[in-house]
Amino acid sequence: MNYNFTADEKTEMNDLISAVEDAKEADIKILFKKRSSIYLKSLNLRILQKLASEKNKTVTFDVENQSHKDYIDAVNGDFMESADDAVDLNMNTKMESVNKTSLIAKLFNMRKKFDTSDDSKSKKKGVKILIYIFVFLFIFVGGVFALWWYMPSASVKITVDSQILVKILDVKADPSATEVSIENSTIPAINVDVTVTESQTIPTTGKKEVGDNAKGKITFYNKTNDVITLKKGTIVKFISTDKESLKYETQENIDVSAQVTTENPPNSSTTEYGSKEANVKAVSFGEKYNQDSGEKFDVDGYDTDKLIAENKDKLDGGTLKELNVVTQADMDGLKRALDEFIKTKVVEALNKKVVSSQIFPESSAEFTTISGVFDKKLDEEGDELTLTMATKGVGIVYDQSILDQIVSELIKTVVPSEYSLDSGKPEYEVATTKAKAGTGIVDLQIKLRSYITPNLDEKKMISDMVGMKLDQAQSYLNSISSIKGFEISLSPQMPPILQTMPHISKNIEIIIDKK
Repeated sequence: MNYNFTADEKTEMNDLISAVEDAKEADIKILFKKRSSIYLKSLNLRILQKLASEKNKTVTFDVENQSHKDYIDAVNGDFMESADDAVDLNMNTKMESVNKTSLIAKLFNMRKKFDTSDDSKSKKKGVKILIYIFVFLFIFVGGVFALWWYMPSASVKITVDSQILVKILDVKADPSATEVSIENSTIPAINVDVTVTESQTIPTTGKKEVGDNAKGKITFYNKTNDVITLKKGTIVKFISTDKESLKYETQENIDVSAQVTTENPPNSSTTEYGSKEANVKAVSFGEKYNQDSGEKFDVDGYDTDKLIAENKDKLDGGTLKELNVVTQADMDGLKRALDEFIKTKVVEALNKKVVSSQIFPESSAEFTTISGVFDKKLDEEGDELTLTMATKGVGIVYDQSILDQIVSELIKTVVPSEYSLDSGKPEYEVATTKAKAGTGIVDLQIKLRSYITPNLDEKKMISDMVGMKLDQAQSYLNSISSIKGFEISLSPQMPPILQTMPHISKNIEIIIDKK
């Protein structure tokens, strides 16, 4: 409903008169807030109605205080007449008293009629009957009223939605601490340590070729008219069938004489190349350097039309063998693999030192390599490489019950004031980090997951609902935002006109159902 004007505890009568006079609408609606007191005097409301009537307007009233709803409805309906300056809002009780007084007056009027009778016996008899009737009616009415007032009870089952609370709490496990500190979020812990020695072997991946160089003699042929001098180490090359150039080198200094031309009369001549035999050796080892006799060789730095070489005998003795050797990659890889493996063994050994009530966060372990020895050196021949390593591990251990204790206390600091924590042990997960270097302190990150429900002031709710009509109580409960649903059970069942919430607060029971 839309209201033209809302009156609170600060609103005065002049404000309401101005609102009625200034209103452009013919129908004016005024809402009185709970703390407003102007409407408690019926004269004020009649004045406003009178003023509205003079302006050819109508004014109706509404109140937030549901217990005064009947009074306002009476004023709006214009069937309440009161000469009093102020209306007593406890009208139900007064009306009952008035009714009782009227009944007694009628009884006494009847008694007076009997008293005026000429027959004294009839008077006495009539008086006795009146007394009996009066006593009976008094007891009956009083009993009915007492039953209606004291006997009814109500059970109000209220449904509220629980909400999930997820928070991160930081707790320190400190070996130097002796007790739990809520202020510093610290729990005591202890150090445990072990030393583990392990060995691991891997195959070597390095390759090394060894063997012998092919040797023999070749003859150099000089096709020029000048002596050619070749120094020791001069390279001669054999071009193989697969176009591979195989190199050999001379083992001494040699002079290859010039070619000689002989004239043969009358018109012919004969040329004989200068020659010189020398020892050669393949520049590398391998069987491919072994050559059959009669092969041709190029001389480094000379064209074949000036100098060429040929072997009259075989070049042989070349051999090749491939060996496995240790590489740096082998050593580094083995060290990494064994380091990871031995850490798992250290963690296993630390876990064996933990008793059932203790928790050892594995990520808190610190490792120190004490020694590491390879059985072979770099480039050493061998099919396998073995590393023996000794590692020391230090871990932090804390008691589970102590962690539960500090979590139960810290959770209270993160629950919003308008909510309450559901009963039961809170659920949480623990994530740990490495111990801080030089301190041994381990940070425990607590991921908390619990349920909270809105706070309800049950005492105030009971106090507010005392004596309310059923529909008023339902409207009252609907006005509380944190209530998602409710069910009111009244006992005993009474006629609708008498069906109200109990007038005794202890007869109202509120049951909270958390979903």
